[in-house]
Amino acid sequence: MTHAQNIYESIPDEVKRQFEFDVVLSVSKLIEEIECKYPLLSNQEKTFFTTMGDAYKDEKYNAVYEAFGKVLINE
Repeated sequence: MTHAQNIYESIPDEVKRQFEFDVVLSVSKLIEEIECKYPLLSNQEKTFFTTMGDAYKDEKYNAVYEAFGKVLINE
């Protein structure tokens, strides 16, 4: 088992479930906000979110995570 796996296994299940719930809630709120503001976004922002949505629909979840990670790192 790797060090990361050991750390993950040591986290109590209740904490993992709460984290998962918080992530789902945060993502849901983000999606609602994007949908509400979509007409006001720049063409570049629309392209980014449309591409993310298409990747998600195609079940390319890893690509979505990598793209969001790069956005966070570059800002």
